Amino acid sequence: MSTPRARTLFFVGLSGYQYPHTRVRCYHFARALAERHAVPTEVLSFRDDLAPEKSERAMYELTDREKMRLVLAGLRRLWPRRDAVFYVQKALFHAAAPFTLSRLGRNSYIYDCDDYDIPLSQFFARGRWNRLFFGSHKWDEITYRLARRALCCVAASHRLVEFFAPPSPCLSGAYRVDVDAFRPPRPRGDGGPVFLERPHLGRHDRRERAVHPAMLCARP
Repeated sequence: MSTPRARTLFFVGLSGYQYPHTRVRCYHFARALAERHAVPTEVLSFRDDLAPEKSERAMYELTDREKMRLVLAGLRRLWPRRDAVFYVQKALFHAAAPFTLSRLGRNSYIYDCDDYDIPLSQFFARGRWNRLFFGSHKWDEITYRLARRALCCVAASHRLVEFFAPPSPCLSGAYRVDVDAFRPPRPRGDGGPVFLERPHLGRHDRRERAVHPAMLCARP
């Protein structure tokens, strides 16, 4: 009797390797799963694979026409992969491709979300395209729909766990340093001073504190 083939975990990100969220949570995560747990993995970066002529910054300044072209290209790339479970990194316009395939009953997906993604989400400027792909034009409702349909959600904070669960099983992701790429220097042994950066409250932290209580109250 033949052993069933393991399903591929197919990471889908908007940015390229040069941006840390895609580098760490798509490329490096895929590599770690493949090397340490023998999980078949692949990565589709909309920037690296579908729009290499664009800069990382330009991927967040696209017109609706450009976004639509990339979503259709993503659908063509993902359509044959009926064996894959998608790992959708961020709720941005690129999520339209795996979300559409899930709505058609072809693939399941896992949704990975940062706190600051929700108020900064970039979908289509035209409401009709958002309603076509996601069923809504409201960024918070689109985010919640992505979470609701997912096999599970990987959230960056406990506040997101509260927002997404129920109905979706939710994990609080703790992202750590890739020790293969970053290694501490050898001890100097001279008793020199060690400097630590002073913690500060960034603009994203302030936004999260303001946004999440309102979202929890407004959630369907």
